[in-house]
Formats: sequence, structure tokens, C-alpha cells
Amino acid sequence: MTEYEVWQNLRPLESFDNVKTWFNKIHGRTLSTRRASEIACAAKQAREYFRNAKQADYSVRSLLTFYGVASLSRSVTLLLNRNNGEEVLTKGHGLEVSQWSNVLSGEISEALRNLSKLEVKTCHGLFEDFLKAVKNTTYLHTSSPGVDARIPYLIPDVCKRISFEELLSRIPDLEQDAKDCFSMNCAVVENLSKGQDGGLVINCSYDDSSMAERYRNIGYEIKEIDGSRYSFGCSIDLFAQKPPYFFHSYIRKTFGCIPQLYIAVPLNCACYYCEMGICYLISYFMGMLSRYFPTHWVSLINGGPGDRLWPIINRAQNYVETVFPELIVELIQEKLKGEE
Repeated sequence: MTEYEVWQNLRPLESFDNVKTWFNKIHGRTLSTRRASEIACAAKQAREYFRNAKQADYSVRSLLTFYGVASLSRSVTLLLNRNNGEEVLTKGHGLEVSQWSNVLSGEISEALRNLSKLEVKTCHGLFEDFLKAVKNTTYLHTSSPGVDARIPYLIPDVCKRISFEELLSRIPDLEQDAKDCFSMNCAVVENLSKGQDGGLVINCSYDDSSMAERYRNIGYEIKEIDGSRYSFGCSIDLFAQKPPYFFHSYIRKTFGCIPQLYIAVPLNCACYYCEMGICYLISYFMGMLSRYFPTHWVSLINGGPGDRLWPIINRAQNYVETVFPELIVELIQEKLKGEE
């Protein structure tokens, strides 16, 4: 979908009547006037934040984008929440910075080199509410532009710490710039098939055996096909407890329309966040960095000593702006089809 088509598909979220229709299709019940207004207003704010971010200087662009991500997450959370409105949403973004001042102390150039070490900690708030509303689901594309399957990962507990590098190194669309800064933790999935016991077998291409070791350590059966290709096998029970961590390349699509499927190394906290959640996390990192550390942020985007991470952060900004709205469209379309 083009950017215009994505936002056109989200326009009904801003329409009082259409929101009521969507809610009825998803939940089989009538939406109150107040709830419809809450959903529509949050969606309208989201579109304006994204639109203004596109036109804004990079000194504030990432912050506006995060507000857009948060507003759209709020709208969708309210749409998918069957019984309650804004009054039950937990206050706050659901994330908080973790000792950033310590990492970014000292010379600006050295602090910029350490940006990938920044961490956030999950807490109660919109992020948690959003994950629960979307059931922490990643929609899989294996052979077509449409959704072929879905994986609802377990909702992680709060107080989990996640580093910026962990996120950036698992996004296939960032690989071109990320590989110059740190090792990528994702691999192209060549095919998926059922194992003999009904489990899953994943053939993938990867040039670092550390991914194979990580999955072997959690119980997967790993077979080397050749020097850079591996087979990852898991039983039905293991798949239910510790499923593969799937991502897609949404910007660099196969034939221009099919998101390429990847498998990634699980996060260090042993939690899984769906692709929508990962976009939220990345946007929060960049938005809060520009908001609370403007000297560092402006130094990064203007160029100078220590700015090695700027290309990947710049690409990550474009990734969030492009992919998050598309993922929300995909989510809503699946819900309207009758997904439980």
C-alpha cells in the first residue's frame, strides 16, 4: 500500500458513524456515542501528528512521530476494548527511561557513540494496554500480500528492560545501516513446514551461528544445511511455550508487495513483543531522546564526532512512520474479518 492508501484505510477511525459500524462488526454490540468520539478524536490526533512530523525539522520530528504512534495506539486500544473507554486506560506511556543520564554523561561525542546502550523499562500504561488490546499479535506473511497466519505472543510482565540496540538489530528493514554498527540478530526465512510430530521446521539463511546457538539453548533442534543455512525445528509444545520470534521486511517487500519473513533472536529479557509493539518501543526511544536530551539529539542530526549511529536512527525514523500505520491497517482488517 502507498502511504496515501494506508491513511485512507485509517480514515474510518476518524468517522463517528464508521467507528460505530466497525465496533459492531468486531464485538457484535452497539458503541456508545462517548466511546465513538474518544476513538475518532484519538485517530484524528494521530493523523495530524504523523502529518506534521513529515513536515517538521528533524530536531522535533521523532517526538511528533511518537505522539502519533501513542495516539493511534490509544484509538485502536479503545476500539478493541469491548467494555471500557478512556476512563480505564492506565495513565502514562507504559515505558520509562532507565539511567539515560549515566549513559549520556561526559563528552557529547562519546555519549553519542553509546546511544545503542540506552535502555527503557516497561511499566503500567498505554504500552501494556495496547499490547493486551492487540493480543501482542504478529501477523505472518509467507507467500502473499495477505495474512497467512498469526502468532499471539504471551503478554510480558512489566519491569522488563530492553536496550535500543536489541531492537534495532532485529528489524530487517534497518539491516543496511545497522550491520555497520553491530551484528544483526535476524535471518531470512526461506520456507516453513510441518515437522513429523506436527511441530514447525524453519529453514533460514544466516551468516552467524550465534542465532542457532540461542535457539538450541531454548530447546530447538538445529541442523546445519550448509555453511550459512540452518534448519530450526520445534515440537508443538515448544512452539506454544517458546515460539519463533518472527519479523518482516515491510519496506523492502518481495515483488514490491509481499513482506519478507525473518526469524530473530529472542530479546535478552526472554520476552516477545509483536511488530506493532516494537514500533512503539523504537519510537519511544527516539522521541524521548529528542525531548529530554535535545543537545545530544541535535548534535547527532547535525553531524560531527560520534554520529556513527545517525544513519540507522534516521532509517528507524522512516521505518516507524511507514510501517506502524500499515500494521494497524492490517490489524483492523483482520479484526473486521472476524478474528477472535
